[in-house]
Amino acid sequence: MYIVDSARATNPTTFMSNMLYACSILYRTKLPFIVVFNKSDIVKPTFALKWMQDFERFDEALEDTRSSYMNDLSRSLSLVLDEFYCGLKTVCVSSATGEGFDEVMTAIAESVEAYKKEYVPMYEKVLADKRQMDEVEKKKKEEEALKGKPVHDLKKPTGDEDDDLDLNTKVDRIHLGGVDEENDEDAELERD
Repeated sequence: MYIVDSARATNPTTFMSNMLYACSILYRTKLPFIVVFNKSDIVKPTFALKWMQDFERFDEALEDTRSSYMNDLSRSLSLVLDEFYCGLKTVCVSSATGEGFDEVMTAIAESVEAYKKEYVPMYEKVLADKRQMDEVEKKKKEEEALKGKPVHDLKKPTGDEDDDLDLNTKVDRIHLGGVDEENDEDAELERD
């Protein structure tokens, strides 16, 4: 939830600053998002809801304030944020009167359901894709590490007298016991 102070957001440029910050948080977190206009007992935030639905009203409010480069920027940003406003949940509340808290709880419940149905599967897919990409990258790194290294033929003798180990010896059993059993088996092999 992003809380907007309704009394302070009556200025269109302040309102736009709040909406840009909310938009930034939404796209950074990629989670269900609710904008809560508080202090609705002091200033009814219907002006903000109208600005979000109708660019012309927001433009008129900008014209009523003194002209500056901020007005031009706010006007342009308002057009850009039109898509952001479309799917945005908004609630008006007052902690003094309790107005709107049922709507907040409803919006939270809807957001929890949206998280479970939309976001969790999306994150699971992203994690699976990341694991797959990590595996591919790991294989590439292993291949790169092996490039240029000499390859030895295990069947061909190297000529070293210390190389008594026959790498082609067939292993006919696998040890599954503990340390004592392993030591006994090693002792038997040495006697043979």
